[in-house]
Amino acid sequence: KKIIEADFMFLLSVLIIDGTDNADYFIYKFNLSKKDQTRLKVIDNFYKDKVSAKSFLESNLNKIFYYKGKQSVLDILSYKLFMSKKVDKKILNLIDKFKSKLLPTMPVGAKVLMEKYEILYAGILSGGFAFVLQIYAQKNISPAPAAIIYSLEGVFATIAAWILLSQVLNINNILGCFFILAGVLISQLIPEMKKFNYK
Repeated sequence: KKIIEADFMFLLSVLIIDGTDNADYFIYKFNLSKKDQTRLKVIDNFYKDKVSAKSFLESNLNKIFYYKGKQSVLDILSYKLFMSKKVDKKILNLIDKFKSKLLPTMPVGAKVLMEKYEILYAGILSGGFAFVLQIYAQKNISPAPAAIIYSLEGVFATIAAWILLSQVLNINNILGCFFILAGVLISQLIPEMKKFNYK
């Protein structure tokens, strides 16, 4: 009965998630929607950690429910059910409980209040402070190195997203980054090389 109820993405997760990097490779290799990538990553990350009976306590699952959503908890519990040798009534009860559970909705004002620190950080540190330092540094170096350093902003952002957020670039994104970076470098370095050759 549970197999009939399960959707294709979940059944796929049962096949590829095994505690190795299969899920990461699958996401990298195949063009999945962000929603499906997130579903696979949530199940994969949960089962990569040390899973014990405490992992399936309702209080721990509530954290996932509130941070990742109902579908994530249902996927994690269903995966446990599929991989178990016998039917666990506790897991079935948890699935029924979370199926009927609703995420609380917050008014817009409360959501903005929760995000005020992120807004302040983005505005003051990432925006204001970083640009003041950048302008100060740029006035002390020649235009060519300044342009090259400034053009590497996207490269640093991509590396940071890869390390911090586990975002994976597909081949089109990598080629696009390469061509933009190569174009900026060529446009800045060729005039400098011509000046050097004329001397």
